[in-house]
Amino acid sequence: MPSVLRSAALAWCSAVLAAASSASCGDPPLELCFVAGDEDENGLGDCADPACWRSNGACAEVCDGTDDEDADGDIGCADSDCWTPEAGCPEVCESPDDEDGDSTSDCADSDCWVAGGNCAERCSGGNDEDADGALDCDDADCFTPDSGCPELCATTVDEDGDGAVDCDDSDCAAELICAPTYTDDIRPIFTSRCGQSNCHSAAAGSGALNVEIYDDFPKPSVYCDGLTKGACTIVRIKDGSMPKNCFDCVAPSEIALIEQWVDAGLPK
Repeated sequence: MPSVLRSAALAWCSAVLAAASSASCGDPPLELCFVAGDEDENGLGDCADPACWRSNGACAEVCDGTDDEDADGDIGCADSDCWTPEAGCPEVCESPDDEDGDSTSDCADSDCWVAGGNCAERCSGGNDEDADGALDCDDADCFTPDSGCPELCATTVDEDGDGAVDCDDSDCAAELICAPTYTDDIRPIFTSRCGQSNCHSAAAGSGALNVEIYDDFPKPSVYCDGLTKGACTIVRIKDGSMPKNCFDCVAPSEIALIEQWVDAGLPK
């Protein structure tokens, strides 16, 4: 070999050996992964060349590809290097990881709120995690004692999951819809306890409470200053002045019903 050619060959070998000390002059050219170009002349340059795909190398994982460019054993979106918003990897809803890089994972990530998915309704927060079209306490999945949902007193449903529905639930006792009414509940008590004499009937005369008609109950009471005649009935029952000569003849359950009626504003 002419001396000029020999000198050029030795210079080329020295350059290659500086990048990859294991190479010898008889081997094919090595791809220099830190240097732009296609040194091994295989049509692929730098990180496009599988020769550069090695652990702790210079090549980053291509997240929408099917190769393991960083040689860590994980490919594409299975590689945690790709779990960033810009990588475009989808959230895997059955894992504890944040694959789409939006700082929420699994059922905390709205990407997982799909019909037929594994996410349960959380019953607060205003979201439809189980994607059934019903949010929070409007979702029947939340009708349990521990969900904190209140009883709705006119729905025929047990929203708070305590086994009592609507007006049978003590939570509804203060609701107007559940309050006793004069016509259905209170008049029978008063007419049986107070209307059998002339004291509180139509024959009682002017000024006296006529328990047989509703219109007397909202009127101001003479006996109880500042109260209606209806509200005063509880005072008089408890102090024994009504029914006359019949102390304790009104049953406790009846007293409780009258009190509930008064507290509700004397519903007719």
